[in-house]
Amino acid sequence: MPVEAATAGDGGAASANTTAGEWVSADRDAELRRMEIMLLERERLAALGADVATALAQSGTLPEALHRSAVALVEHLDAAFARLWTLDEAGAMLELQASAGLYTHLDGPHSRVPVGKFKIGLIAEERSPHLTNDVLNDPRVGDKEWAAREGMVAFAGYPLILKERLVGVMAIFSRHPLTEVTLQAMASVANGIAVGIERRQAEAELRASEQRYRALTDAMPQLVWATDERGAHFYYNRRWYEYTGLSEQESLGFGFTNALHPDDKERTLAAWERAWRAGEGYEIEYRFYSRPQEQYRWFLARAVPVRDERGLVTQWVGTCTDIEEQKQMGAQLARLNEERERMFEEVSTPVVPILEGVLVLPLIGSLDTVRMERATKAALDEVRHTCARVCIIDITGARIMDTRAVANLSNLMRALKLVGAEGIVTGVGVHAAQTLVGLGLDLQGMRTHRTLAQALAALIKNGHPVGRERG
Repeated sequence: MPVEAATAGDGGAASANTTAGEWVSADRDAELRRMEIMLLERERLAALGADVATALAQSGTLPEALHRSAVALVEHLDAAFARLWTLDEAGAMLELQASAGLYTHLDGPHSRVPVGKFKIGLIAEERSPHLTNDVLNDPRVGDKEWAAREGMVAFAGYPLILKERLVGVMAIFSRHPLTEVTLQAMASVANGIAVGIERRQAEAELRASEQRYRALTDAMPQLVWATDERGAHFYYNRRWYEYTGLSEQESLGFGFTNALHPDDKERTLAAWERAWRAGEGYEIEYRFYSRPQEQYRWFLARAVPVRDERGLVTQWVGTCTDIEEQKQMGAQLARLNEERERMFEEVSTPVVPILEGVLVLPLIGSLDTVRMERATKAALDEVRHTCARVCIIDITGARIMDTRAVANLSNLMRALKLVGAEGIVTGVGVHAAQTLVGLGLDLQGMRTHRTLAQALAALIKNGHPVGRERG
């Protein structure tokens, strides 16, 4: 009996203990299952983040990258469909860029959503996410009949914001409730997509800017080029290749020297190095060879440094303008000027034999140093050639403006005296005399007359022979 009782008692105790153990085991199993589900969910969401990051990193257009991201949202979140909008340049309209899952079309009433209108536009305006696991009772879900028919349970919409700037909206509909972990992962994915959108938009704008730049430079008649911060060329416009006939491989870096005239290379490279080291503008003239034309032509090269916000040079932009015609015109003009100078010298310093042994040098215009040097040389040459005893300097048409002009006139008179000829100055009226004296000309010992006729009359009166008068 005691044994039975003990046995019974033991059996009863064992039965009670077994029931508690089973309860503890079941609770532990449930917790393990919850943890397992949570781990699987976190792995699934981590895979979502990785797939979205990969989608945004792959090459292609922005709509293509966003479509891959929308597909990843549907697959990893078991969503009914997912959509992504971007904000237009005006900041007033959301434009549908991608749709995956139940609906893949991009047209229809949701293709363009005004900011502030409907649930998507309100998310953009408020810059705040909208989440619900009770779609049928959500006041922002307009078409309840559609939601019920399609079995929609949950909705999550996130504004895509980067540095306080709205770039778009992301949204999904789901046929089952969304967990808190899912919503947190969506928020993280939303941030990644916002970064991806801005990067793709910046890349697209850069490509568009480069296309505009290339179109502009290709339309220019000049040779246009650009270098990096080290001075190595990385871009030439189409005109460069058309003119030089060089290939891109021959031109890049410092290949432009392949077209330079050998006589221009050293000074060109020296000037470019000075400008590059100083970070200053660059301007030089040199000759480039054209393979198609088989000739060198002169170009005027100009370049300016481009600096970043820190003031550091990031690149150089330059042009080469064809100045061959200007060079030829300049050379022709120089030749014409030389001929003109020779003619002017002959005309402006004529030494005229007017009587036997008498020369006349009429001076017209400014008595500058160069002009007077020519006049002095012409007068002395003619005196030596004709053995003239008198040289009349007629200043009737001369402009005596300063002491230099007076000094030049005095030097001419002294030079004549040194070669044994008497110098006589004519054209000295009252005003001219006052000017000469005022400017320091010493008239003592210098024969002067008011007119050339008076000087000739005085010479004849004093017995100068006139029988060999020259016309």
